[in-house]
Amino acid sequence: MKAHALPVLDPLQAATDRFRLLAEGLRHLPPAERHAAANRRINELVDYAPDLDLCGARDCWQTPAETLASGRGDCEDYAIAKYFLLNACGSGGCPRLVYASWASPVASAARVAHIALIADAHDRDPVVLDCLDPPLLPLSHRTDLRPVFSFDSSGLWRGAAGQRVGDAALRLRPWRGVLDRWALQQRATAMAH
Repeated sequence: MKAHALPVLDPLQAATDRFRLLAEGLRHLPPAERHAAANRRINELVDYAPDLDLCGARDCWQTPAETLASGRGDCEDYAIAKYFLLNACGSGGCPRLVYASWASPVASAARVAHIALIADAHDRDPVVLDCLDPPLLPLSHRTDLRPVFSFDSSGLWRGAAGQRVGDAALRLRPWRGVLDRWALQQRATAMAH
């Protein structure tokens, strides 16, 4: 009797399925617990790696499936995965990615670019989900972060919640690439099921 080979899943399809299951597991939690769990799970599943190591370029943004498939990413990859995870859970907490300048609170280093996620972006003091500082803290307590702009799939704002200045997908090419690839990856996974 000939053994049948098991189908080999595309790594991105498998990662998209894993992402969907993760979202389903968090959906039942109250918002504050959901934010903490999403932050913790992505931080546990992803090892930090700079873009040069990931893709051989100075700046490349990954979809959640790409990040989970490799298990590696840098700050924007963590934030992007958390953004889509909260949205997939029906967060209702208005998550936004925030591009900020960051300085280590323990070393007197120069400020560097950093991307984190804020939940409840419409609140006066949104909570920060970050790979650098795992405990969830209000943005006002993150003196190491100076927000420059924030964005989501519908817009772009000055600072964390300032004046709307346009459409992020039109103005941020890496973000547009993430949105396009993520939509394709989700469609491909849905068609495979």
